[in-house]
Amino acid sequence: MKAGGLHRVLGTAVLLWLAGCSELLPEVEEVDSRGGSAGSGSTASGTSESLGGATENGSADATGTSETNPVDSEISTGTTTPGDTRSDSSDEGPRPVCSNGMVESGEDCDDMNGEELDGCLSSCRFGPTALTFGGLTDSTMAGPLTTMLHVDECPAGEVLVGFTGRVGTTSGRIRSLQGVCEAVELGFDGSGFVVEFSPGTTLPVRGSGNPQNDEMFCTAGDVVMGFTGQDSSEYLEHLGLLCATPSIVDTGTSFEVQLSAPTPTDVMGFNMDGMPFPDVTCPPGAIAAGPRIYTDDDYLHGFGLRCSELGLQLGS
Repeated sequence: MKAGGLHRVLGTAVLLWLAGCSELLPEVEEVDSRGGSAGSGSTASGTSESLGGATENGSADATGTSETNPVDSEISTGTTTPGDTRSDSSDEGPRPVCSNGMVESGEDCDDMNGEELDGCLSSCRFGPTALTFGGLTDSTMAGPLTTMLHVDECPAGEVLVGFTGRVGTTSGRIRSLQGVCEAVELGFDGSGFVVEFSPGTTLPVRGSGNPQNDEMFCTAGDVVMGFTGQDSSEYLEHLGLLCATPSIVDTGTSFEVQLSAPTPTDVMGFNMDGMPFPDVTCPPGAIAAGPRIYTDDDYLHGFGLRCSELGLQLGS
C-alpha cells in the first residue's frame, strides 16, 4: 500500500474513534451569568452559588429566578410583612385620641364634646369657665378731701365704664357725678375666649345739680382702671378717666386676663385753676368696681376708685 493511502486509512480510524467517545460524554449546558440555563431547563450541578439564587443543596436554579429573604425585603422597603404587628411607633405606644372619653397621656381632660366653656376644651385641655373678681382695694385719692365721702360699688359681676355728671356753666367745675356699670361675662366667639359686655346698673347721683349735662365713658368693650385731672386746694377742678381693654390670653399652659395700655377719655369740667395731679391707676391686673367721691351741696372735693382684680376660674 502506498504512503498516501495509509494516511487516509489512519485518519478515518481516528475520526471514528473520536465520534464514538463523544457519545459517551455527558451533555454540558451553558449557564448564563444570572444562574439560568441557556439550554433546555435541566439544572447543572456545581458548587458555586449564584447571588440570591442558591437552593438548599448549593445548586443554582436553572430558571434564573431566586427566592428573596423576607427580612432583607422588610429592611429595604421599610414595610412589614403581613401579620407583623410591629410599627415605627411601637416603642412609644399608641397615640392619645382626644374626644374618646378617656384621659390619656398629654391630655388634661376628655369630655367628648365641643363645648368650650365647660372647663374642658375640645382640644382636651383645661379651660376657663367664668370671670372672677378679687377683693376690693382703694386707689389713691385726688382733691382736697374736705367734705363727705360717698363710696359706691357696682353689683357683683359688673364693672365701672363711665360717668354722667353736671358741670357748672359759669364755674366750669364738676357739681355732681353718677357712675355707670356694665355686666361682664366670659364668652367664646369661635376663635377664642372674650369678655362680653351687657347693660348694667346706674349708681346714685353724688353731689348737687340736676339734670346731668356732661359725661365721660370708656370706648365700648373697655373698663375704667384709672383717672387723670386737675385739683386745687378747694376743689376737684376737672376729671378724666383712663380705660383699658380686657382680653383672655392663652399662655400655652393656662389662660389669664390681660389689660391693654390705658387710654384717656374726654375730660369733664373746664375750670383750669389748680394743678394737674399724677395719673392714678388701680393695681396691676385690677379694674374699677365703683367710685369714691367727696362732695357737698356745691362741688366735688375729691375722687378715687374702688378696684378689683379681674381673673378667671379654670376647669380642673
